[in-house]
Amino acid sequence: MSQPTPAPLDSTRHQEMDEESRDILCPCSGTTRAQIRRHFDRGTADLDGISRATGACSGCGGCEYDVQAWLDELAAAKSHD
Repeated sequence: MSQPTPAPLDSTRHQEMDEESRDILCPCSGTTRAQIRRHFDRGTADLDGISRATGACSGCGGCEYDVQAWLDELAAAKSHD
């Protein structure tokens, strides 16, 4: 019996995911957009929770604005789904 062929990823979405995994938002911890998205998708939607889960914002604190902006963007996209 043959297995069903999985649907291909939309090439634009695949490219976005690849960029997210390379885009480091917190240089101190090496936390990427993709890591934050995974935690967000699992229910960690606030800066404090992301910091505890990834180590982001716990070093110099210089990434706090960028991490929060990404969380805001993820929340806005989720509210449009």
